[in-house]
Amino acid sequence: MSPSDDDDGALLSDFPALSHARFPWERRSLSAQQVLLSAWRPRLDSEGATASEDVQERAQTQQPLNASIADFGRGDALRQAEQPAYDSGMLTWLVVGVGDITTKRVLPAILAEERSELAGIVTRDPAKAAPFGVPAYAQLEDALGESKCEAVYVGTPVFLHAPQTIAALRSGRHVLCEKPMAMNFSEARAMAEHARAARRLLGIAYYRRFYPKVQRARELLAQGAIGQPVLGWATCHSWLPPNLETRSWLTDPARAGGGPLYDVASHRIDVFNYLFGKPCRVAAQLSNAVHPLAVEDSATVMIEYETKVRAIVDVRWNTPAGDDECRIVGDEGEMELTPLNGPALVWPGGRENLPVAPNVHLPCIKHFVDAALDGAPLLSSGETALWTDWVTEQAMASGRS
Repeated sequence: MSPSDDDDGALLSDFPALSHARFPWERRSLSAQQVLLSAWRPRLDSEGATASEDVQERAQTQQPLNASIADFGRGDALRQAEQPAYDSGMLTWLVVGVGDITTKRVLPAILAEERSELAGIVTRDPAKAAPFGVPAYAQLEDALGESKCEAVYVGTPVFLHAPQTIAALRSGRHVLCEKPMAMNFSEARAMAEHARAARRLLGIAYYRRFYPKVQRARELLAQGAIGQPVLGWATCHSWLPPNLETRSWLTDPARAGGGPLYDVASHRIDVFNYLFGKPCRVAAQLSNAVHPLAVEDSATVMIEYETKVRAIVDVRWNTPAGDDECRIVGDEGEMELTPLNGPALVWPGGRENLPVAPNVHLPCIKHFVDAALDGAPLLSSGETALWTDWVTEQAMASGRS
């Protein structure tokens, strides 16, 4: 399954910059009455999709983002907003971006979740919000200034995840962000830092952690069902993503970060991080075996964990095979989860059939609501997801060297 498929141009205005001075591209000291803001003014191409500046290049060259209080308009009001109250026992949501994933899964999940209420949608096309009967905002800054939302779902292309998430956190909202978390590890770390500073929740929508069979596999591994795990293996093989003519950002490294490494490997890497612990070493090979794209059409990633488990993730946009393999090898047997998106779980001691929810985002949304309203711990947080971005960054550096 693909990530958020939203290239909604309305969101491409000015967003707060990463204003914590602890990270490479942030070098200015700010008073309580000042804020460092980016003048991110992506150009719109002839199709209305974003043709942004290369965010990665700017971070890597350690150039501070341009500051412009006037460009943001309501910056002070947003930063001084009162903290949301949850007396109603409901969590009100603002959804940023109306693309394939948000319309098919995220918005239906919010409407179906019994303690959730949709408060608004950020989109350049108000007609996209009309069926949901909620206010539509052309710009995120207006939505954060006017909406009564308590949580924000960021469902936009990857390069917008960090600035939009940080803007929402600084305005006092909880954030659930699409995967992958960010363009690189530095942006992911900045997002997590801002969540801690704001004392707000930051969740990342790695919904496969909520698959019943992934939960059961983790339990069985802890019980020693296959002895000591030594190897994890996962594949996701397909042809190019559908409808690229309207989702061109997926093959633009400045907006998507990469190809299948970012799009589908991130889910598998996160599952292995969840099962095996903290990654400590990465090697990879990236190539364009078939398609002459600006991003890779295939990636093979090898990860070593502190627990001495080794994992291999192979993802491709250059074969119609449709593989969705996942297996774990131990010194006393193997555990089979193939296909990962299917219900079957097989290990030496048994077999179980544990289907996923019809809407895979619903358990993820429900879990986030439980965390916001009841204080339940987040299963997929910024703190856990940033390690997937660390692996991805290491793979990019290794695979292209």
